[in-house]
Amino acid sequence: MSQRVQSWLLKNTKGLQYLVNERLATRPGLIGRIFKGLEMGKREYSDHTLHRALRVANFMWVSIFRVYAYMRPVGSRFFGAGNGPLNYSGLFVYFFATAMVFARCRFVNARD
Repeated sequence: MSQRVQSWLLKNTKGLQYLVNERLATRPGLIGRIFKGLEMGKREYSDHTLHRALRVANFMWVSIFRVYAYMRPVGSRFFGAGNGPLNYSGLFVYFFATAMVFARCRFVNARD
C-alpha cells in the first residue's frame, strides 16, 4: 500500500482502529491472535519493500524474455530427435539457456 493511502486510512478510520487495536487484539484466544496481526497504526520501521522488490523481479524477467525473444531460438533444434538417439547437444543448449536465465538473478546471502 502506498504511503498516501496508509496516511488517509490512519486519519479517517479512528473508530475502526479503536475496535481492532483496543477491543479485538487484546482478547485472549484465537480472535486475539488473529487481530493482533491486523493492528493498525503508524509503521515503526519503514514502508513495505515487497511491492518494489516484485517490480524489480518483474523487470528482470521481462528483460530476460525480451532478449531471448529477439534471438528467436527454434524449438526443434532443442527437442528435435523424437524417435532417434538422445539429443545431447539439444540438452546441453537447453541447460545452457536455463543457466543464462538464472545467471540474471543475483543471490546474495541466500541462507538469510
